[in-house]
Amino acid sequence: MHLRWVDKLLGVDSIVVPAAERAPGLPDAHAIRVVYRAHVVGGVLRDEVDGTTDRAAWHPLQAIDALPVVELVRVARGLAGSG
Repeated sequence: MHLRWVDKLLGVDSIVVPAAERAPGLPDAHAIRVVYRAHVVGGVLRDEVDGTTDRAAWHPLQAIDALPVVELVRVARGLAGSG
């Protein structure tokens, strides 16, 4: 587990995913996403066990544009002023 220190709230983002874009039978989904600037103060990065993360890894900021990322990464970069 990595230990993190929260430096600053960058912003809050809201997204609605219509039922038509979700698995059959699921309703609309509304997510409130809170984005913080933080830094690692200890621990070891590891993959999430039995969770939704396939693989955990550190990447240089300049390499992110070439990676397949979820839309929230672009939102967070915009809030941080680096996107």
